[in-house]
Amino acid sequence: MRDQINSRKQVILPVLFGIEAATNREIQSLNLPEGEIKVTDGQVSFCPVDEQEIPRLVARFNYNLRTAERVLIGLSSFVATSFDELYDKVRKLPWEDWLDRDYALAVTGYSLKSKLYGVPSMQSVIKKAIIDRLIKARNLLPHSHIVEDKNKGKLLIRFSAVRDIVTVMLDTTGAGLHKRGYRPLTHSAPLRETLAAAILDFLFYLRNQKQGEILFDPVCGSGTFLIEAAMLATGKAPGLMRGFAGQQLGLVGASIFQEEAEYARAKEKQSPCETICLGSDISQQSIKDARINADRAGVAKLVKFQTMDLKQLKSQEITRLSANGRALVIANPPYGERMSTIEESSQINRELGRLVLEQNTGMNKKGMRLGVITADNNFEYQVGFRADKRRKLYNGMISCQLYQYFKTDRRDKLKE
Repeated sequence: MRDQINSRKQVILPVLFGIEAATNREIQSLNLPEGEIKVTDGQVSFCPVDEQEIPRLVARFNYNLRTAERVLIGLSSFVATSFDELYDKVRKLPWEDWLDRDYALAVTGYSLKSKLYGVPSMQSVIKKAIIDRLIKARNLLPHSHIVEDKNKGKLLIRFSAVRDIVTVMLDTTGAGLHKRGYRPLTHSAPLRETLAAAILDFLFYLRNQKQGEILFDPVCGSGTFLIEAAMLATGKAPGLMRGFAGQQLGLVGASIFQEEAEYARAKEKQSPCETICLGSDISQQSIKDARINADRAGVAKLVKFQTMDLKQLKSQEITRLSANGRALVIANPPYGERMSTIEESSQINRELGRLVLEQNTGMNKKGMRLGVITADNNFEYQVGFRADKRRKLYNGMISCQLYQYFKTDRRDKLKE
């Protein structure tokens, strides 16, 4: 069986570790055709019964998914434990049917628990095998060169080698899906938009927002949580403000993207009349950037920002902003390299606890919930109380915890 090559196409969605369940829920809400969903660490995939559905799924996922990192077409998978075997099996694949002629080729990937672990060597072997296949398919002389014109287009071929099973994939996204288009390309957020969307899912934001709960971020920075929440509440597809590599690929094409853009727009809901998300930050520049980002995202009327020190905030003032006195306080507080001192970071954590929790009993203040993502392992001790739920997540390569405080019971005091 090790000689077999599985060339049944599928759609593969790489995700940040820990948010696979959120992505699984997302794709099931997108009117999938008949097929199979598979969830593994850092990846969600969908294999439709009818492969002709692949182009439409690619466009639909690129436009609509909030939590996936990118959308790949899984072309083939096979076992390979030597470079010769890798070359032979890659060369057997019908690349001439999959790749656009004369586009520049780039190969990237990773290896995990496999006998083949030299990624640069694997990249070279895979590209050589593809080129040799194309030379033969085009009836060129051996050792000929094929045209790779970057001005015409670029094809990014990705591979994974996990426990000796190699999967080759074609990238249809281009720049990662966390780049929504509402943030200037030169400005990177401390929190990935894809992770922010997943955290909102884990905190049941949409369900509670429909019941009148407002969202408040007291250290909002450039507004990632709030903008993602407002887009979610209004059904605004995150990919409509940008382009994708798949629009230029023969396997997908621009026309199917045009059709799926209309599908994405049709999912938009009527915007609420009132503000549903609020944020504050001590940095005037951050608030200025946040307002610009919200305006670009088309949700400026739903999000209100103010320049304010966290220490000045009072819980009653926050809950009064909601018709039913309910508020979810959400935060990605500065930590590590983002703070000049450890004491500054711990002070912010203590203030977040003060804002939502009764300091003597640890009980949540009336109508309030708290969700905080941080890489600070001392967060619970600085807040003073154990979280009701913790979830391990990754912000890029940074290991973090999502701490959730939602119960109304008394909590035992922790000592730092």
